Amino acid sequence: MVKNIKGGSVSGFLKKINFTVILGAAALFCAAGFVSPAPALCADNSACMDCHGRKKPGFGKAPQVNKSDLAASRHAGEKCTACHTDATPGPHKVKPSKISCRDCHAKVAAKYDHSVHGEARASGESEAATCQDCHTPGHKIVSKTSPESSIYPFRLPETCARCHADPVLAQKYNFPQDVLKEYYGTIHGRALVRSGLLVTAVCTSCHGSDHNIQKRSDPGSTINRAHVVDTCGKCHAGIAAMFKQSIHGRKLAEGSALAPVCTTCHSAHRIVRTDAQGYQLQVVKECGDCHGEYLATYRDTYHGKITRLGYTKVARCSDCHSAHNIQKVSDPRSTLSPANKEETCRKCHPKANENFIKYIAHSTKGKQVQFRVLFWTVLLMSALLIGTFAFFGVHTLLWLSRLVGDLKKHRAEAAQKAAQSGQYYFRFRLYHRILHGIIITSFLGLVLTGMPMKFSHTGWASFLAHFFGGFEVMGLLHRFFALLTFLYFGLHLSYAARYIVSHREFRMFGPDSMIPRWKDAQDFVGQVKWFLGKGPRPRFDRWTYWEKLD
Repeated sequence: MVKNIKGGSVSGFLKKINFTVILGAAALFCAAGFVSPAPALCADNSACMDCHGRKKPGFGKAPQVNKSDLAASRHAGEKCTACHTDATPGPHKVKPSKISCRDCHAKVAAKYDHSVHGEARASGESEAATCQDCHTPGHKIVSKTSPESSIYPFRLPETCARCHADPVLAQKYNFPQDVLKEYYGTIHGRALVRSGLLVTAVCTSCHGSDHNIQKRSDPGSTINRAHVVDTCGKCHAGIAAMFKQSIHGRKLAEGSALAPVCTTCHSAHRIVRTDAQGYQLQVVKECGDCHGEYLATYRDTYHGKITRLGYTKVARCSDCHSAHNIQKVSDPRSTLSPANKEETCRKCHPKANENFIKYIAHSTKGKQVQFRVLFWTVLLMSALLIGTFAFFGVHTLLWLSRLVGDLKKHRAEAAQKAAQSGQYYFRFRLYHRILHGIIITSFLGLVLTGMPMKFSHTGWASFLAHFFGGFEVMGLLHRFFALLTFLYFGLHLSYAARYIVSHREFRMFGPDSMIPRWKDAQDFVGQVKWFLGKGPRPRFDRWTYWEKLD
């Protein structure tokens, strides 16, 4: 073997010379553009851009790369082969495989692998989002702070909606299809689109922005009920701190599955302003989902009936109990504790005093022992109402059946009387006719303005309330018709007093009196027999038993 002066072999020396020559020749060929670069042979991207920049003839089918996009991207200083690691000298005999971001972004890729998207990909779901689906596609990847970025706050909702508003994917994976439309209708969405507030909540604000989005059911998810308060608290820190001190917050911390969180009352993708009328009406029902018994008793109150008619200018749950700082009534911090109740009522009723606050808001007519007066009042009034309608309903039906049976006879009698001439008398004087007009007007007015309150749960009640111009106008009209009732009652009493004084022959009792007597009971039995065809029709006093009952 031949040795060189320094002791190395000649063959080793020749190999070094051959490698240096080959490397130099390759560099010259790359610089001259005779061949496409191998992954690690060219110092820049110029050879790649000769084909993919469509400058060189004959390479029109090569995917185009916009130089300006690449120059403005986050990867502007990177070589093509940093991402396209398996690209061979071109024209490529084998199509390069899809790029893998994990070679440079290993930590991010590890988080993605454990996300709902990464796990779906691993299980074979090819539709699950990858890096390119969220970040600006192609060679235009820019900083997330750039308005051109697809994950810039202003553009992020539409980026997520490319999958989450797709009807096919929504049906396949069972997620809401109208999520983008719903978001744009929320207070967060309007703040973003209409006001351009980039600090408002977008998708990643709630679902996580660290490439580790999890299902809501996952204990580590930012939207898991155990973490919702902290997630919302990133923006609403003061409210979150207040909530954690409330009875709901303490129950949540204890692990109660029944304790509400932010989304229980405010929803997730349909969050609106709390002063919006629709929300203020809906939140009463939200409270009732957990506190059903209290919602039922609230609906029996004036406040509850007005809200059910569709109006919000009355007290709702949060007006008395507060919203995020709800405490037990026995807690001194509660807005309804004995020390604070008067002040709470004065927010709406400035003149509220010690007697005013004795009002029991959630009393129930079904508890005889606890609310005895209310129980018996409701029971007796209900019995009177049902009994009156039942009595006169049956009475009218029996009378109607008898009249239908005697229809031919009555027609003949009517024709005979019409043929006879006679003198006619006014049944009522002008005074009594006016009085009856006031009675009819008052009664119908009270019914039309009062029944909507009693039946506030019906559609026609809400229609009447709006027809009259709202519950406040309806209340004024109801009071007006009530004054008419007192008016005709007073007029009748004055007339009766004058009549008694001016007619010496007046008797308090007897056949001409309105006071019921034993003969009225006999007439009732005789009338029923006549209804049934079991006897003649009785001869009545000046006032019949049904007129006295009425």
